Amino acid sequence: MAAWRPKQPHHVTTIICEPWMDQSHPHSSSGADPPDIDPFVTDEPLFSDFLYEPDGPINLPRPHLSGLQKKQNQWRRWSQEVVPSLIKPYLAYCRRSESLQSNPDLGLLTGDNLRCSAFCRLRSLAVTCVLFDLDIRVLELVKNLFVRMTPNSTAWCDALENFLNERGYKLNTKDSLRRRFSNAYHWYTVLTIMSSDYLTTFISNSRRAGADSVASHETPGIPQVLSQPSAYLSSRCPLCFGGNDWHQHCDPDTTVDCIVCVDACFTQKRSNNPRNGGNQDPPNPTPTVFIPECDVKMMEDHVRDCRGGGAGTRKRPRQLAEEIYDGYEDGMRIPVSVLDGCSKSFVAADEKRKKQLERSCRKWSLLDDSILSRISFRISVFHAYGHQWPCQIVYHPRKRAGFGLSDGEGCEHLWSALKQLIPVLRVSGYHQQLFVLDVQVHHLALKSLDALGQWLARKWMLCQQKKKAALEGLRDLAFDEDFL
Repeated sequence: MAAWRPKQPHHVTTIICEPWMDQSHPHSSSGADPPDIDPFVTDEPLFSDFLYEPDGPINLPRPHLSGLQKKQNQWRRWSQEVVPSLIKPYLAYCRRSESLQSNPDLGLLTGDNLRCSAFCRLRSLAVTCVLFDLDIRVLELVKNLFVRMTPNSTAWCDALENFLNERGYKLNTKDSLRRRFSNAYHWYTVLTIMSSDYLTTFISNSRRAGADSVASHETPGIPQVLSQPSAYLSSRCPLCFGGNDWHQHCDPDTTVDCIVCVDACFTQKRSNNPRNGGNQDPPNPTPTVFIPECDVKMMEDHVRDCRGGGAGTRKRPRQLAEEIYDGYEDGMRIPVSVLDGCSKSFVAADEKRKKQLERSCRKWSLLDDSILSRISFRISVFHAYGHQWPCQIVYHPRKRAGFGLSDGEGCEHLWSALKQLIPVLRVSGYHQQLFVLDVQVHHLALKSLDALGQWLARKWMLCQQKKKAALEGLRDLAFDEDFL
């Protein structure tokens, strides 16, 4: 298990190498290639001293910075310089430690074995260090713990501090452990995410280079049609988009390529400006699953323009039943009276949140016909039973071919898995809320991928049970198959 204990202060002599000539080959070489070539292990030292030294004179007066400015500068430097520079060392450490299973010899440079052949001027610094040894495996343990429960660094640090106090390690500074541990945990999480993205990009670029070399032998001027889904879709669901025989044994008239669940969550809310969170909450240098605000604003403007500046959202005057034209709107397969009846029932049940996506898309031309013709709209099973019978015949997923036993409630499962974060994120900053949700969503995605085999076996057994029950029901009928 990881060791975590404070150590006594000791003195360290650090040798700083200051090059003063052009170094085309900064390190000595014996002329032979290393026996083990690894793209993440170079001839650079695995962990070098990240000492910041200003370029100009150090005696000039420095401007006074507030605590907020210092925090923003530190956040910017760690996001743009420190963490990106640690990606390759971290990957090399994971490789040498067999995914943190052992403690490898890091080969740190010290004053005794340091040798430089680049004609550098050497000078030594006597540094007094007070070490609080935080094993990287402790951070990995906490990272795995906080995606399985409500993340709470305060409770974790309070328990750890009490544990240390009982064993004679008294921390006199107030709240210092929580602040330092929270920073270490946050930036370690950022480092793991950026390292994973680095590997994904590295593999994708290698595959793309191989595909480009194959495409260079194709006939020029003839566009190549993709025969397989993209790498992104394959990574999201190997069952749906993986394999070499994708979509070869499916009926294109009755089978959809993918089922997308669309829903809204009104429980993941936060305060408008919790404790001046707008200034205390800088953005994180990690990718997000959320759509950028600029894209959302662009779509809002597009919908507003399609609806004539919002004129279509005004409530229409009430009409008598005999005055309502009961026909069919363009592209719709059920009468207007059925659409209005379903709409009124859901307005009464859910205030004014109408869920008639296809009707809006066709009425206001929100999507181009070339895109709209490739979308088959259905209603989730939970909401479908509240619609009228003609509407269920068209939009109920269990009454249409190609949807199988999908209930369309995938979003509800996600909301349920994220509900534990509601109290914590309600008072967090905007970017911190997105970061915690991104980490949790990424964990749930990996968890689903690991359980794909069990999920497929469970669904297969359920299909067999449904099929058996249906066949038994047909045999009990007094009508033959030709009549049915």
